Amino acid sequence: MELGEKIRAIREMKGYSQTYLATHMNISQTAYSKIERGETQVTPEKLQTIADILEVPKESIENFSEKFFINITGDNNTNNGNSNINSVDKVLLEYLIQRITLLEQKIEQMETHYQAQQKQWLDLLNKKS
Repeated sequence: MELGEKIRAIREMKGYSQTYLATHMNISQTAYSKIERGETQVTPEKLQTIADILEVPKESIENFSEKFFINITGDNNTNNGNSNINSVDKVLLEYLIQRITLLEQKIEQMETHYQAQQKQWLDLLNKKS
């Protein structure tokens, strides 16, 4: 996953538009879009600015991955039995939860549509009988 794609995924997960980021970076939306498409070099300073706007550590963007890794340790001596989830994992977890919610909504819409279609077919079959 390229850096621009990582930025886009986190931006979308956070619910920000390209225009919002562009405005806060004092650049045009077109210029910002080029960042996400990988057409513009992202300097460390620019990446830090983006991270600040997205309210995530710069490392969360750099290390963002579609893979889902959560570091859960059960060693009571090191963390009192609490899960240790790093910031990258939190961002990814929030993103995946949002994606799951959207997909569940789409499934529900499709089921409703399917049921309506099924009823129409049954009504047509009953009329022909």
